[in-house]
Amino acid sequence: MQPVDRTARSPLPSSFAWLRSGGGRSLYAEGPFRRSASPDASRPSFYVNDFELSDSRPWRIAERGLQEFPPLPAAGDVPELHWSEPDRRAFRQVFNALQRRIAEGELEKAVPVVAEWAEDAAGKGFEKALGAIRSRQPSFADYGFYEGDEGFLGASPEEFVTLEDGILESTALAGTCRPSEAERFELDPKEIREHELVAGYLTDKLGAFGPAVREPRTLVEVGGLVHFSSRICVKLLKDWDLDWLVQFLHPTPALGIFPRTQSALGELLAWRKRLGVPRRFGAPFGLLHQGRFESVVLIRGGFREQGRLAIPSGCGVIRESLVEKEWQELAAKRESVKGLLGFPLRSSLVETR
Repeated sequence: MQPVDRTARSPLPSSFAWLRSGGGRSLYAEGPFRRSASPDASRPSFYVNDFELSDSRPWRIAERGLQEFPPLPAAGDVPELHWSEPDRRAFRQVFNALQRRIAEGELEKAVPVVAEWAEDAAGKGFEKALGAIRSRQPSFADYGFYEGDEGFLGASPEEFVTLEDGILESTALAGTCRPSEAERFELDPKEIREHELVAGYLTDKLGAFGPAVREPRTLVEVGGLVHFSSRICVKLLKDWDLDWLVQFLHPTPALGIFPRTQSALGELLAWRKRLGVPRRFGAPFGLLHQGRFESVVLIRGGFREQGRLAIPSGCGVIRESLVEKEWQELAAKRESVKGLLGFPLRSSLVETR
C-alpha cells in the first residue's frame, strides 16, 4: 500500500456532503461539520455511519445547505488506476460456507461482497469520479461524503427510509439481471424468491408500527441493470427516534443476512472482513432537512479509505444460487459502477444503454 501523498492534495473542500434524490430534491453542504449523537432539526443533518453502525455520533451537522452543487475545480491529469481483482478463491469459500448454513436450515439468504481496489494516494481518481457523478442526470439518487481524507460517492437505486409527516416508506430492491434478460428474469422463481425475502422482511418490520401497505412488485432499470422493486409504507402513530429506526431496520436482507440474528450478523461481518469490504459499503446514508428524512443504502459507488479507492459489489445468495453466475453478476455490477464514475470499462460485461 502506498502512503497518502499529502503534498499533492486535491483542490476539493476538506469536507462536504450531498444527497440528491431521483425526484430532484438536492442539498449540498460543506464542512467543517459538527458531529453529534442526534440530528439538529434546525440545520441540515447528514447521517453517516459504517455498516456495523458502530459510530455513536453518526450525525454531521452543517451550518447551511445549498440547493445547487458549486462548480467543481478541474480534475487535471488523472493517472490510470490499476484495479486489483477480487479474491475469487475467498469468495468461493464464503459462498460454500453460506450454502452449508442454508442447507443446515440456519439461514435463507445472505449477501457476500467483494471489491476491486486501486491506489489513489493523491485522490485524483476520487476527483474524477466526483465530476462524473455530479454531471449525470439523476433518474435515481446520488450521494457523496468526504471528511478526513476518506469518503464515498455514487448513485444508489436502493432507498433505505424516507420519513415525512409521519409516513415511513422503504423500498425492497433485490434480484438483478441485464436488460436483455428481463423477460426471462421476470418469471425466474429464484429471482422472485430472493426479492420476496427482502420485501417480506420490510413489510413485517414496518408492520410493527401499524398496517403496512405494499405496492405490487415491478421491474426497474437503473444504471444498466434490471431489478425487482417493491415500495412499502406505513403511517406512524407517534414520533420515533431516527437512530432507533435505522438500527431497527438495518441491515435488511437486501444487503445483510436473513434471518437476522446476532450470531448470523457476526458471521456476515466476518465474511465481509475476509473479503476486504470497505467499512461503509451497504450502510445507510441520509439527510434530515426541513422535517424530511431521506436515506439510501450505500451501494453502486466508490469508497475512499487510506489512500485507496474501492469499487465493491454484492450478490444475494439463496439455496438456488450458483457460484459462477453470482461471480458474473458481481463483475457486471462493478463494471456498471465504473461506467457511472467515469472510469474505463474493462470488458463488455455491461450492456450499453
